[in-house]
Amino acid sequence: MAEPLPRIESGGNTGSSEAILGSGEHRTMYFRAAPSAGALYPIDVYFGAVNVQGLTRQLYLYDPFGSRLIYLDEGASLTRAIDSFLVSDDTISLSQASGIFFLVAQPWRAMRKYGARGMRFVFMEAGAIAQNINLATVALGFGTVECASTVDDEINEALRLDGTFRAIVHTLVVGYPGSSS
Repeated sequence: MAEPLPRIESGGNTGSSEAILGSGEHRTMYFRAAPSAGALYPIDVYFGAVNVQGLTRQLYLYDPFGSRLIYLDEGASLTRAIDSFLVSDDTISLSQASGIFFLVAQPWRAMRKYGARGMRFVFMEAGAIAQNINLATVALGFGTVECASTVDDEINEALRLDGTFRAIVHTLVVGYPGSSS
């Protein structure tokens, strides 16, 4: 397996503020569109550009601080990720989709603080991020469909995830209503 990807906090950064800690130290606090227990942000957002004008058909990692997409190197495969879905093109037209959001969990981020209960927070955060993606895409005139019908080992391998410390927890397929997706 290739080297791990850089650590990037999940969800959108909506603002920041300077805070003075009890020790007198100054720290920048960042605000997000989705809540995260303990501000640990165990979900990273990957995006597969399937049919996006001006974007190369490939996998990206979303950087919330720079509000940008970071290209995932050749080890990650959008084609293999799409092939890991267990739905026919008649059900969800992945070949005609505009893009696919992959929510990737790093459960240890939450579990190191909250133990086994941290896993609940991972799924809650994934749900909040999925809700925000759904709301934003609809506001932009697109449609989304959530899909959990994937072969875990295959999609984790396609995204260069180990399936334990980094694993796919949810996917959202985005399409333009005028297309067949």
